[in-house]
Amino acid sequence: MVIILSRIFSGDYTITEKRLNHGTLDFAVIMGDLPLTNYESLKLPEKDVWGVLIPEDDILKDKKFVTPKDLVGRPILNSAQANERNLFQSWFGNYYKSIDFIGDYNLNYNATLMVKNHAATMLCFDKLANTSAGSGLLFKPLKPAMTSPITIIWKHETPLSPVAQLFIDRVRAAISED
Repeated sequence: MVIILSRIFSGDYTITEKRLNHGTLDFAVIMGDLPLTNYESLKLPEKDVWGVLIPEDDILKDKKFVTPKDLVGRPILNSAQANERNLFQSWFGNYYKSIDFIGDYNLNYNATLMVKNHAATMLCFDKLANTSAGSGLLFKPLKPAMTSPITIIWKHETPLSPVAQLFIDRVRAAISED
């Protein structure tokens, strides 16, 4: 019997990059267009969809999409990484100066608690928070739509273990089948 022990780690790009560079992570899955010069990479065919997380009883609950105008006057939490890159400045356009950014977050969970308690609206990727029935949360995509690529990265010119190489080979095969 073979037992493969793996550790799944969650962190933002800065923390993940440090761990990759120190050899404590084999791979990272990153979202967005980030510098990849020090890494081998494999872009996945899927894209992450940006939107807002709101309480299920929010006045925006019946909207199919959320526009910049819908977010004026609301307390907004933004991803720290998106905030550092000014990702939403052009999306908000003329409304940008009217947006009340109250803070940012590096991982979703704590920010979702603020949304559940009606303290904020959260800019985030789809499917990173529990929005199933009874969760108290809803996700609404942005319009105009914003998406980000999903990429697997690993340290450039670092020999992969046989298991790690098998993983990359299988992901590449699955992508080429699509």
